[in-house]
Amino acid sequence: MNRELLTQRLARLIIVITEEPLTKNEMKNMDIILSELEQPGRGEDLLSVQHKEKLEKIAGVREYFIQHPRDYLLIIGNSRIPRSQIVGLAGEWGITEPHLQLELEYDKLKGNFPFEAAQNHRCAGIIIAEMPHKVIALGGHTSGVEALTATGLFTFTCSNLKLTKEQLRQAFNAFGIHLQKQIPFGGNISPSSVERNDNSNTFLHTEIDSDRS
Repeated sequence: MNRELLTQRLARLIIVITEEPLTKNEMKNMDIILSELEQPGRGEDLLSVQHKEKLEKIAGVREYFIQHPRDYLLIIGNSRIPRSQIVGLAGEWGITEPHLQLELEYDKLKGNFPFEAAQNHRCAGIIIAEMPHKVIALGGHTSGVEALTATGLFTFTCSNLKLTKEQLRQAFNAFGIHLQKQIPFGGNISPSSVERNDNSNTFLHTEIDSDRS
């Protein structure tokens, strides 16, 4: 099968799985990967490297929550996928349900915005989805998104604020990268090693190379 046709078929398959179309940059990257896979011996090497990198990120996430059993990731905003699937996808990245705080009810956020949960020292990071623009208890900020990104914690803002399976995968991948930046893989993650008030902690969906496995 020629590579152009294979690229098109893979793109259609990814759209079915992720529920999102690929960007031009993602199509270009996929074509580069296919080109690499065509070279003798390169396919196996490339895939094994990607798999190893992902496993290292997952191990880092799991180790963080072992060392900080009361910490949690805050996922806030309207969700397009059921709560049970969010928990399942988190589990694939070593994040168990006790380490998730899910605030997914759009209408509830208008009068009961969980700003205290975002400011709590046990909050390891925030995944931001669609929410009311005007909410109560923003601490002087003009919007919920602004208030959350101003915490200085790891934050990931979903594409178009839509919380989908693919955006969650990108968010968990970004969190793994964030932890790797804080401390080398295999080291000890102390509370002081995950700093607040660092602009590098804020991720947008376009800044992350997602693992689509």
